[in-house]
Order: sequence, then structure tokens, then C-alpha cells
Amino acid sequence: MLTPAQYAERYWNLEVPFDAGPMTVRIDQYRLGDPTPGSAHAKDDLFQGLKDHFHQHQRDDKTWRVTLRVNSATKEFESPQSLGLHVARPFYGKGSPEDCQIVLQLAVLVANKHKPRKAQADLQTYCDTHLGLDCNGFVGNYLWHERAGNEWDVDPGHRDIGPSSTIDSIMKSGHFISKIEDMNAAQMHLLAKVDGANVIIPGGARVGHITVTEPNRYMAQSFVFDSFGGLDPTRPQIYGHPAYWVIESTGRKGLVQSWYAFQPLRDKRGRNVPGVFNVFRGSKGEEFKVRVVALA
Repeated sequence: MLTPAQYAERYWNLEVPFDAGPMTVRIDQYRLGDPTPGSAHAKDDLFQGLKDHFHQHQRDDKTWRVTLRVNSATKEFESPQSLGLHVARPFYGKGSPEDCQIVLQLAVLVANKHKPRKAQADLQTYCDTHLGLDCNGFVGNYLWHERAGNEWDVDPGHRDIGPSSTIDSIMKSGHFISKIEDMNAAQMHLLAKVDGANVIIPGGARVGHITVTEPNRYMAQSFVFDSFGGLDPTRPQIYGHPAYWVIESTGRKGLVQSWYAFQPLRDKRGRNVPGVFNVFRGSKGEEFKVRVVALA
């Protein structure tokens, strides 16, 4: 099983197979909700080109299949519909690395009157403009495909935890941590942002955030070295606390990794609030409140 950081590397160094040899692109943009108008057109044009491609070849041979390479194996698809979710998900921030491989191969393979074929040299721009991940897209794909061991072409059911699951439902994958000392650096942990009432923000209409920690990457005190890229004497509260390496897809930054420093949340009387923590994330230099679950 890959770790979260190793799984993220699959997006950062995505190998797309072609007859002339593979090329590597980087999928790291943040995509949340419906595609932008331009990306929606790109998605629709790609799918229309796929339908035209099937129509052209199956007009004389009903048994014709399109063959694509996914990871190191070839896969035949019998209809545009059999590729529908694979094509759509990367435009909505929910695609697996394999979904992205499929979209990029099709972008080069198919065309219609609205969409010329993409040159391989243009694929990184295509990725940056149209494809990416939201926070539960990354975490959900990791949990479904790596932690649960489901193959790339097995889609989550309605009750399964996957890239389209809400944040509060994903958090049910583990057991909640009540104090920082209960966190085990050898385990993975999920962190979910909470609202003013310390309730997990589920996502959807109320945009929340979920991240996953990298096992065995931990600092007992975050001031041991210049871990956040520049000591800030005006914010001493971010140094000298337990810190975990976190992988996330987040607005303005995309798919990134950085240290998160943890402190207990204290109430008005100075008492620790069980199960809720203040975190400082190095990737954006900001603080917010989270609940944490440990994954066995």
C-alpha cells in the first residue's frame, strides 16, 4: 500500500502512455464543484469526440473497442458510456491517477468539429487549465483505492467511502482522537475542519476541508528546525508543538504537502476542549480548528 505522500507522487509525476513512448505530466491544480465554463466545454467536447470516434469505427464493425493503456496494462472499452465517469471525474476534482491517464490519452486520440486533437506537448497546459482535485477527491481516492485496495476500475457504491463522499462521512473511517498525546506518529490520521460550534463542516454547500497525515513523519517540537520556511517572531504560538506532515488539496495551492503544528483548543476558562485542536499549516501559513481521527 502506498502512503499518502507516495500516492500524491502519482499525480505529481503522472505517466501517460502513448505508442511513441510515455510522457509525464503534473496534476496539482485545485478543482472544486462544477467545472468552469471553459472546462465544462472541454469536457463536453472530449466526450462528444469520443462518441464520434466510436460511431465512426462501430458503423462497420459492431464489435470494435477502443484500447487504452492504464498503468502498465491495456484495457478495452466497449462504448462511450463505459468511459463516462473516468472522463468526467478529473474535471470535477474527483479523478484518480488512472482517470487522468484516460482523459489525457483521449485528448490526443479523439476529435470532433469543436475539438481538435491535442498535441502531446500541450497536455500539461490542458491539465493545468481543466483537471485537478478537491480535498475529499484526493483523500477519498486514496482511501478507496489504496487503503481499501480497490482496483482503479472499481467505483465506490453509494455507501462506500470514496472521492465524492462528504467530509463528515469520510471521518467515520477511523476513531476520534480526544487529545494530542493520543496521536500515534506511525499511524495515518484524517483532519477535518470544524465550524464555530466545533462541528465538522461536511462540504458541499458548506465548504470544509479534509487532509491526511503521512505515517512516521513527525516532529515532537516544531521549532527543532526552520520547518515552516521562515521563523516568525510575531507568532511564537506556532513553534514548539507536535507537528505532523500532511498531504492535502487546498484552494490557491492545489495538491501540496507541509507540516501542521498542533495545539489543544482552550475554552474561555483555559481548559482543553476534548477532541478539537488548533493547527497551523505551513502550506498556507494560517491557523484553523480541526477534529482528528486515527486510521487503524
